[in-house]
Amino acid sequence: MPTYPSTISLTFNGNLVNAKNPVAVYDSSKTAMQLLGQTTGNVIEVVVNGKMGLGKFNILTGQASINYRVGSDVYTATSGSVVITSFTNAQVTGSFEFAAADTAMVTGIGTNGTFTTPYTNQ
Repeated sequence: MPTYPSTISLTFNGNLVNAKNPVAVYDSSKTAMQLLGQTTGNVIEVVVNGKMGLGKFNILTGQASINYRVGSDVYTATSGSVVITSFTNAQVTGSFEFAAADTAMVTGIGTNGTFTTPYTNQ
């Protein structure tokens, strides 16, 4: 089985976050994919809902969701999108951007988000 570089990264409120070796799971009904990346104190979660394939998945319409955790503070995306640029039988690659708020309504902006990772089927 070939190996692929595996990363997920973004700039959140001006700070670069790069998580190596993220985990990606594609469900057996082919209706959702979840990607998780973790660094010290930070977790990036990107979910794409609906039929997987190349294209843009919008957060406002429920086609995608993004959560970014900094310590115990969780920012949930309120707008933005996930774009799948490559989807093979072994790997997914794409980009994402979002505006988010935490439970205290403190806002944050995620830009330049990218991911490349193999995935497992469930």
